[in-house]
Amino acid sequence: LDIEIRAKLLPTSRPSSTIQLPTIQSDTWVEMPIESQFGSSGVVLRGIKAECTRVDTSDNPSSVVCLGQHDLKPAISLTQLPRDITLDRCVIRGNSSRTMHGLIGNVINLRLSYCLIDGIVHGNAESHGVYIDDTPGPVVIEHSKIIASGINVLVGGGSPWIPNQRVMSDGFVFRWNECTKLHEWSKDRGNVGVKNLFELKNCHYANIYGNMFTNCW
Repeated sequence: LDIEIRAKLLPTSRPSSTIQLPTIQSDTWVEMPIESQFGSSGVVLRGIKAECTRVDTSDNPSSVVCLGQHDLKPAISLTQLPRDITLDRCVIRGNSSRTMHGLIGNVINLRLSYCLIDGIVHGNAESHGVYIDDTPGPVVIEHSKIIASGINVLVGGGSPWIPNQRVMSDGFVFRWNECTKLHEWSKDRGNVGVKNLFELKNCHYANIYGNMFTNCW
C-alpha cells in the first residue's frame, strides 16, 4: 500500500507546523488515527497528517500512530510485527495535553523521513514522541523534528512481549534530526512532565549522528 498526497512538499523538506495536509483524526483514546494490523507489511505514507484531538483527564494511554500493537494489545511473536513501513514527510500531532505517544514504532524495517512530531504532552506523566521497545529493527529515523514534553525518543522502555527479543539487533539509525521541548514547559513543571530528550534503555546496535538536541531542564 502506497498512499501519496500531492501537496506542495519538496522531496527533501520537512512539513511545517502550519501546512495544510489531508488529515486522519481521532477524538477517542480507543481509536488511534493510524494503527497497524498484526502482520501487515509494505506500507508507505507520504504527505499525511495524523492527529489526536481527544481531551481527557484520565491516564488512559493514547497514541497518534500505533505500529506493532492492535486494539491496545502488543504483538507476541515476530510474525505479528508489521514489516516494511515508511512515513515520509508526514505530521504526527497530539493534542498538547493528553497524548502519551506520538509514534509507537515496533516494526521490522521502519523508516521515518522528513517528518514532524509535535503536541506530545501527557499532563505531568511521561510522554514519548517516539517509543520503540519490541522490534529487532532495522529502524531509521532521519531529517525529522520531534517535540515532546516527556522523552522525545525512547528505545527499550519496557520489557519486550516477544520471547527472546533482541531489541534493535538489526540496527537503529538516528541521524540529522532535531529533538526539542517548548520553553513554556519549563515554567509549568507542576502540570507538564519534562524528562530527557533521548534515551536508549534496551538497544543492541545504534548509530546516532548529526542530530540537534535542545531545551531540556
